[in-house]
Amino acid sequence: MKTIIPTPEINAPAHDLVASAHRPPLPDHWEQGITFIGEDIFGTPASGEVILEGVTTKSAANAITDNGVEYTPFLIEVGVARPAASYSDQEREDIARRAIERGQRYIIETAMYTGSVLGNQFLVDANSTTISGGTYDPAAALGALQTEFARGGGQGTIYISPILAEILSDRFEERDGKLWTTVRGDLVIVGSYGQTGPEAAAAGAGTEWMIGHLGIPCLLLSDIFVYDSFDHTNNEPVVRAERVAAVVWNPMQWAVVVDVVSTVLEP
Repeated sequence: MKTIIPTPEINAPAHDLVASAHRPPLPDHWEQGITFIGEDIFGTPASGEVILEGVTTKSAANAITDNGVEYTPFLIEVGVARPAASYSDQEREDIARRAIERGQRYIIETAMYTGSVLGNQFLVDANSTTISGGTYDPAAALGALQTEFARGGGQGTIYISPILAEILSDRFEERDGKLWTTVRGDLVIVGSYGQTGPEAAAAGAGTEWMIGHLGIPCLLLSDIFVYDSFDHTNNEPVVRAERVAAVVWNPMQWAVVVDVVSTVLEP
């Protein structure tokens, strides 16, 4: 008789989008579509610009009003080969749940970063403004984004790669045991960011993009639904897990090119 030894559970990464985003109470019927309205939906006033209540203009092409930001939730689905009969129904369900909880992190992150869900806003879409001045060192890039947040009058969120996290970690403060913030109080999120800038501009050799927006992201996740199914391609039974997700944020966003080669890490 074989003894079944479960594999160790994989710890969730710290400071990523799922761990750091605001999780608001789920409103009724949100899976059918969201209009994101918050006090942070505003822009940076230009010199001499008159801002009417509820309406501001980022540029001639991009107007943001108090109508809010429309966002279409998307379905995350994971299928795993049906475990052996020696597993109980509950153990099979738990395996599928763990699979979607691991896989959802990259799916949600990618949907927000590069727009893998068609029709929704994303971090490097046409609303993103590239900060002028060429290539910045990591600390200066951090300051440049925070300057834009300060002009907007509110807290912001900055997205960096693990490389930049290693370079800049000493500059961040830990809050509530799980969140990274700058000394100004802006949220810092770590993930697979940095290779793509506004409108699909690729990072050059030895550089990455650092991205930020006003406000903090809001993440909505439905309950996980688990059910038995059949994979007709591989001709085998599978256990599927699925949930609906949406991540919304203030579309006033900026990007800056960062030099990640010239920075020397202390031993």
